[in-house]
Amino acid sequence: MIPEVSVVLPTYNRAETLPRAIDSVLSQTLDDIELIVVDDCSDDDTKHVVSQYDESVEYLRHQENRGAPAARNTGIKASQGNFVAFIDSDDEWKPGKLKSQLQVFKNSKLTPLGAVYTGFKTINDGQEEIGTVPSKRGDIFTQQLMKDWVNPTSTVMVKSRCFEDVGLFDSELPARQDYDMWLRISRQFKFDYVKEPVTILHTDSSNRITGDIGARMDGNKEILEKIKPDIESLGYVQRRHTWGYQYYTMGRFAQLAGRPSLAQSLLLRSLCSYPLYWKTWFALFIGVSPIDADNKYLLSAKNIWRNLRW
Repeated sequence: MIPEVSVVLPTYNRAETLPRAIDSVLSQTLDDIELIVVDDCSDDDTKHVVSQYDESVEYLRHQENRGAPAARNTGIKASQGNFVAFIDSDDEWKPGKLKSQLQVFKNSKLTPLGAVYTGFKTINDGQEEIGTVPSKRGDIFTQQLMKDWVNPTSTVMVKSRCFEDVGLFDSELPARQDYDMWLRISRQFKFDYVKEPVTILHTDSSNRITGDIGARMDGNKEILEKIKPDIESLGYVQRRHTWGYQYYTMGRFAQLAGRPSLAQSLLLRSLCSYPLYWKTWFALFIGVSPIDADNKYLLSAKNIWRNLRW
């Protein structure tokens, strides 16, 4: 029998947090699911942890470390469900997460609907932080050109046919493979969301990145090259605003990585593109984001780091 939802759980050396993620999937109120754990050649107790579960958990292992996007692709290829949902091995879901997304797929008037993402909350160093409420639905491609409104990956459920149309995650990108995927899906399909924070992200101070800025910048540059014609086709104000925000985002990542000269250069380019964007002024002259120095961008950095370190 074909499952309604396939859950893809990529993991690498996270034996300690893996049971929490697996248990949250197995505790879903939706019964018609399959769980595929893709071990990206871990050298810890990951295999043993998964072996403690019954055959309801499918275990796949890479013979060499290939990265998180490749692990997700392995899971997608092995999946049989009509929908695919992703969860990282240090995150967790509330019990009704999958069922609420499936209800949106079935009841939404948006067509063709390709993906449903959810609200989420963050637990950073054991302390619960303010949740994030989704706000973009429908044809969000133009909005995605400016920034990633969909991330993080653990919030997303995708209709399986989308991957047939747009392809798999680009494992050749140095970083930001999830942003690239949502761009490709949103170019052809609509997005909808579950407002409630039914996804829980766990992070800690060790996720703050001080290196690999080159990989992040390279990943972002490659994506910008892909979407440059789309950005340039926008109206004047929207085009300038989009470039302004893209440079602002890269500038903030550079600040987090401890690269002040690069950050200043990128933030100045942001101002040249869109002088009215007040967050850029704030980041340039105060040195932090106006919304809690790092909280919002730490989440983005965390997801990028997952792709880099694998």
